[in-house]
Amino acid sequence: MESFVQTSIDGLLAGAAYGLAGLGFGFVYLIVRRIDLAYGACLMASLYVVVAASAGHQLSLAACLLIALPVAAAILAYTQWMCFPLTRTQVSLSAIAASFALWMQIEEAVTLTMPLHHYNFPIDLTTRDVWLGGIAIRRDLLAVAALAVFSFVVLSIFLNRTRDGLALRAVAQSGDAAALCGISRARMWTVTWLISAILGAIAAVSIAAIDRAVTPMMGLSLTLKSLIVIAIGGTATLRGPLIGGFVLGLFEAHAQAAFGSQVREFAIYLLLFFWLALRPSLSLARFSLLPAGREGRV
Repeated sequence: MESFVQTSIDGLLAGAAYGLAGLGFGFVYLIVRRIDLAYGACLMASLYVVVAASAGHQLSLAACLLIALPVAAAILAYTQWMCFPLTRTQVSLSAIAASFALWMQIEEAVTLTMPLHHYNFPIDLTTRDVWLGGIAIRRDLLAVAALAVFSFVVLSIFLNRTRDGLALRAVAQSGDAAALCGISRARMWTVTWLISAILGAIAAVSIAAIDRAVTPMMGLSLTLKSLIVIAIGGTATLRGPLIGGFVLGLFEAHAQAAFGSQVREFAIYLLLFFWLALRPSLSLARFSLLPAGREGRV
């Protein structure tokens, strides 16, 4: 019983970072209706830049974020500019396919630049565990979960208490109506990808700090886990991705404990398949920043 509780606590704490990654991925679609499949690869590339900049030395969490954030923002802006120009209000399947091609391009550039592929992430959050009875709570997971929840709270305040936040909510409901009200499409696009980059960079650094490793497969993993998070939790409210992250973290932890790390990844893909098969109503077309029943009041 203690091992079950231990695994559940570890999974829930790690799941907060997955929720943050899912919200960052879904936020771009939510505001500007664009699905960027290169999202995870952009975050993975920023982690490799952190590894290169560290030159083998340990870095603090703040230093890793300061390095990863501008890199993630720049690469995300590049993929958006290449695949989803502002002049197009409708996104075609070819644009989504182009983002997949950029994913491959970014991944290839990273593997050619960093030929060892697998690197230790230059951050050490290892501290003495907190013991509650026979249950050990990892302080590094507590720190990551606290950072993720704090980011959710700050984003919620931004969306509900600032002019740009209210403008984003208006664009999410109707881009054309927002444009008629004088809301700049270009400005909202800039704010959107910046928020997506911030959320993604925090999530990616947190996950790399938990795993203490960076590999080229992290791009695929981050993208798929983000899809699973938003498929489970949706974005009807900001709590949705966080709940989805907790569910994914819990499932992943127990799958690894039962079957090992290799089967864990396969189990995650099965989770996405069965969830979408059983709950087709949780689709991207139903995303909203507002709780149900409040869509008309911004």
